[in-house]
Amino acid sequence: MNWTTLACAVAVSVFATNPGFACKGKNVLLEDNFAEEDPAWDTWDGAKVDGGYMRLAPQPGCIATVLYKADVFEKADICVDLKVPDAKDPAVAGLMFGAEDYDNFYMFWISTGYQTAGITRLSKKKWLDPVGARKFEGLNLKIGDTNTLRLTLNGPRATAYVNDKKFIDFRINEVKGGGFIGLEGDGADKSAPVWQFTNLKVTDVP
Repeated sequence: MNWTTLACAVAVSVFATNPGFACKGKNVLLEDNFAEEDPAWDTWDGAKVDGGYMRLAPQPGCIATVLYKADVFEKADICVDLKVPDAKDPAVAGLMFGAEDYDNFYMFWISTGYQTAGITRLSKKKWLDPVGARKFEGLNLKIGDTNTLRLTLNGPRATAYVNDKKFIDFRINEVKGGGFIGLEGDGADKSAPVWQFTNLKVTDVP
């Protein structure tokens, strides 16, 4: 995947485990099933709350992103459900974290088309790969299936899981005081799948 082709995206500044069980912390810091729109989400034309989902609709070759602006997280357990779209060609989508703004963030992503997962970083408009694309056997692949993404942040250390199976431990350049979280969907090269996220939950670190 050529992440440099996605730079135009920042257009605005078998069952998976339910996030209620995936997140292990005792205290809930944030919970959103997208039954109604929370104004803290920085929604726009390509990122809207509809029918119990945050729906991201990127253009081909671009990405759609949306940040939650009401809180920041430095140490947290973050979970969200991502529905497999009807996509004509492989694309990626996932969970943004450690975000300062739309030009500086990390993303834990999966691709059901490629059967891979990875960690990508956008830093000062440059795409980096803290964890390059890796095959991951624990993905649900059928259209309409759900994959639960879980990310545990603990300062400069992080651990990523899919469907309650560990993907990888890795390090980040933490944002002092915490960073925003958000959601991101790739428009692929030739098509524009609609990504649907639901059951977002953030707890303290277990």
